[in-house]
Amino acid sequence: MASLSRKFILGAGACAVGLYVAFLVVDRVHAVSTLRAQTNAGAIPDVSVVSPHRTSPKVSLTLPGNIDAWYQAPIYPQVSGYVKMWYKDYGAHVKQGDVLAEINAPALDAEYAQAKASLASVMAKYNLASVTANRWRAMGKSQSVSGQSVSVANANEQSANAEVQAAQRNVDHFEALERFKQLVAPFDGIVTARSVNVGDYVHNGGGGLNATGSASELFTVADTDKLRLFVSVPEVFSYVMQDGMTAQVTVPQYAGRTFTAKYLTTSKGYDPNTRTAIAEFVLDNPGHLLWPGTFASVALTAKNTDANL
Repeated sequence: MASLSRKFILGAGACAVGLYVAFLVVDRVHAVSTLRAQTNAGAIPDVSVVSPHRTSPKVSLTLPGNIDAWYQAPIYPQVSGYVKMWYKDYGAHVKQGDVLAEINAPALDAEYAQAKASLASVMAKYNLASVTANRWRAMGKSQSVSGQSVSVANANEQSANAEVQAAQRNVDHFEALERFKQLVAPFDGIVTARSVNVGDYVHNGGGGLNATGSASELFTVADTDKLRLFVSVPEVFSYVMQDGMTAQVTVPQYAGRTFTAKYLTTSKGYDPNTRTAIAEFVLDNPGHLLWPGTFASVALTAKNTDANL
């Protein structure tokens, strides 16, 4: 009985050893097979195939832009005084020479009256000097007076005439300032800003002083029959700015509507902070649909200079 148990144990051990050896052999064969397959696969180079094609002859990009008036003029007073009345409000259509406001300037009026009185005074002195000189010249012809006396009379006449000319220039100066008591539109356009009220004090060269101490304008008049469109073009796309190109413009207030702008000029220089150049376009504005200061989305299309490479 003990003999059978012993044989059984030995047989089981031999089977276990045989199974382990078989496992090692099979595992090694599998590893060799896998290594051979990987080696064969690695020996074949991978190749990426790309089909060549021409690039598009056009390049397109969309950039933000700002719409501005064709002409825009801030109106400042040239005399000091109080606003007597203003006549044109926001959005008013004006013609060149239309009166925007009037300024009451009593100090200027007094100076103007004084200048005219001074002119009358020196004119009277000139008339007297002229009459006197004529008499001295007549007496000089008859040798009844000395030549020195005649020369003095002529010099007095010339001096009086110079004083008349100076006084006349002073009167002309105040006459010009008197005309500036009326603020007028410099061209046909629209009043886009009014920062003045009746009774406001304004001074020569500026309106009221703002918080920074600089003068503010009383009115702003803009010509909006045509508009200027300004676009900041990145440096890498500056080549798209070409003569004859157009831009398709859309604005938020007219969704789905497109306006056409024509290329005008470029700044020919880059802003070192943004690396962009300013491109300017012309935009017709029939009916004054578009307003200065509008934000615009600008679609640009131009020839691709790399298309034939």
